[in-house]
Amino acid sequence: MMIGKTWTCLIILGVVSQHRTKYTGTIIPKLLSKNQSYEVLKGSNQVLECRVKNLGKFVVLWRKGDRILSAGKLLVRKDGKVTVTEKYELKLSDIEESDAGEYVCEVDVFGETKEVRHQMNVLVAPVITSWERTLEVSAGDDLTIICEATGNPPPKITWKKHQDGKVIIPDETGSKVVLKNLSRRDAGLYICTANNQVNEGVEKVTKITVKYPPEVMIEEVWVPHKTTFEVRLVCHVSSYPTSKVVYSWH
Repeated sequence: MMIGKTWTCLIILGVVSQHRTKYTGTIIPKLLSKNQSYEVLKGSNQVLECRVKNLGKFVVLWRKGDRILSAGKLLVRKDGKVTVTEKYELKLSDIEESDAGEYVCEVDVFGETKEVRHQMNVLVAPVITSWERTLEVSAGDDLTIICEATGNPPPKITWKKHQDGKVIIPDETGSKVVLKNLSRRDAGLYICTANNQVNEGVEKVTKITVKYPPEVMIEEVWVPHKTTFEVRLVCHVSSYPTSKVVYSWH
C-alpha cells in the first residue's frame, strides 16, 4: 500500500514540475496603454491605442463587446472601416453613431488575459427633424408650435421671435411653445434653434399668420389755404385678409 501512494505522489510532482518549466525563458508581454475615453465626431477617423511591450509570438486581439474585430493583423470585421496599424492600434474610419461603445485590446498569456478598455462616444451635430413651416389661426385662438431635434449630446432647443428678438419660453420638454389668445401682434416669424456645442447650431423658421377683423383708424389732415382750411380724412384699415374699403356719405 505504501508503494502505491508513493507512485501517485511522483506523478503529481512530475506534472507540477512540467508546468513550471514549460515556459522557462519566455518573455511575458506587458500592456503599456491605459484605459481611455474618446469623444469623436461622426464621420471622422480615430485611432485607439494599444501599446504592447515584448509581444513576441503572442497575438493582439481587438473586440467590441462580444464581436471580434481583429486577431493580430487579420481583420475579422471586413467592411473596410477597420484597420490595424503596425503598432497594433485599431483605426476606425468614417465613424457612425453605431460605432460608439467599449473597445477592448487584449493579449492572452498562457490563459491569463491582459487587456486595456477604451470607451468611445460619438458626437453628432444637431438636426431639426420636425417643425411647422407655416400656420394660420384666428385671433383669440391658442396655438402650439413644435420643434424636435436629434444629436449627441441631446441638443438644447431655444425659441425667439424674429421681428423683435423676444425670447419665447417653451414647455418643460423644450420642443413645444404654447401661444395663448393670439392677436395680430403675435403674427410673424418664430425661430427654433437647436444647439449641443458640437457646432454652431441649426435653425428653422415657423411663419404664423393671424386672421383678424378690420381695425379702423380715421386720421384728419388739415391743409391750410389763404383764407380757409381743407380737411382731409384718411381711413387706415388693418385686417387679415385685406378688407375692401368703401366710403359713403350720410
